[in-house]
Amino acid sequence: MAEPAIYGILYDTVAANMEAAGAPFGYRRPSMTCNAGMHPRIVDVSRYEELDNADYFQAAFVGVFKRLPEVAEEAPWQQHYGEDRTAFRTRVWKVLTGSTVFAIRHMELTENPYCTPRMGLRYHLLGRVHGLTARADFRTFGKKLPAPIQKLIRKVFL
Repeated sequence: MAEPAIYGILYDTVAANMEAAGAPFGYRRPSMTCNAGMHPRIVDVSRYEELDNADYFQAAFVGVFKRLPEVAEEAPWQQHYGEDRTAFRTRVWKVLTGSTVFAIRHMELTENPYCTPRMGLRYHLLGRVHGLTARADFRTFGKKLPAPIQKLIRKVFL
C-alpha cells in the first residue's frame, strides 16, 4: 500500500534529527509508515504485503504491541528471515495473535490470509482477566496487603 507523503516526510525528518544527535533511530521506515493513521485496535495486514521478512516482523510487532521489539524479542526471529514469505508470515501472526496483549487490547486483524485469530467468549474473558490483573492501581493495593496474602495472590495469578 502506498504511504501518504506526509508520513514519509515525518520519518525522514525524525531519522535525520536522530542521526544528527548521534542516536540510533530503531524504526525502519515501513514499520512506521505502514502503521501510521490506523485505529489502535485494528491491524490491516494488507499494508505489510510488499515488505521483506525483517521489515514485516517489525511492522507487525509495532502494529500489535505499539512499540519496537527489544533485541531479545527480535533475536529468535532473525533466523527465520530467510524463510518462505507465507510460512514466515503465518508463524508471525500465530505468535502475535496468541499473545495476552492481543487479547487484552481486543485487537482485530483485517485482510489477514495467514491465520485465524482466537475468538470467542473464553478468549475475551481471559483478555479481560489479564487486563484487570495488570492494572497499576491493583498492584499498589496488593503491595499494601500482608506478605502471606501477597504470596497467595502470586500463586493464583502468576
